[in-house]
Amino acid sequence: MTRRRAGSAVLIAAILALTVGTGIAAGSVGVAVDLGLIAIDQPLDRGMSYNLPTLGVRNPGTEPATYRMAIAPIAQKRAPTQSWFSFEPSEFTLAPGAKQVVAIRMAVPVDANPDAYESLLEAALVGQGQGAQVGAAAGARLTFTVRLSSGFEAVARQAIDLFERWLPWSVMVPGLVLLTVLLRWGGRRFRLRIERRQG
Repeated sequence: MTRRRAGSAVLIAAILALTVGTGIAAGSVGVAVDLGLIAIDQPLDRGMSYNLPTLGVRNPGTEPATYRMAIAPIAQKRAPTQSWFSFEPSEFTLAPGAKQVVAIRMAVPVDANPDAYESLLEAALVGQGQGAQVGAAAGARLTFTVRLSSGFEAVARQAIDLFERWLPWSVMVPGLVLLTVLLRWGGRRFRLRIERRQG
């Protein structure tokens, strides 16, 4: 009886040690963001791009994790689509306790409906490995309004926005083209004058 009890105690201790050890080895993953709300009070123009406040994404877990930025709609609210946004970086891996600052740019399309918009700027865990996995995400609520403007005004604003975004190239390239045209035109006139003097 004593040997059986001792054997049973060793077996139970081994199972407990294995269970506890497995729990520690498995670790945990999670996601947290440092903003809860990004509310833009000023109405936005169609055809324009806007830099939104940066969003800090943190890994509160005990294991490294990979995250992907996305837009998530909110029920019963008009939401912008993913194509309106660019994230830098859009996907990244964080060590436990580490934080990544994400820059967000939103380009309102020329044909956007004038209305109030609401959505989540979301950092979602990217599943790793095989099998069923529960995804986790954290996000900041974004609210803004797109104002009514004419189609011509929206296209003009988009052209201005592109010009400003590509500075100094938006000035240098047309300037070089104009200089090339002037030099060719001036070179032809100069050759014609020389030929007339020789005749």
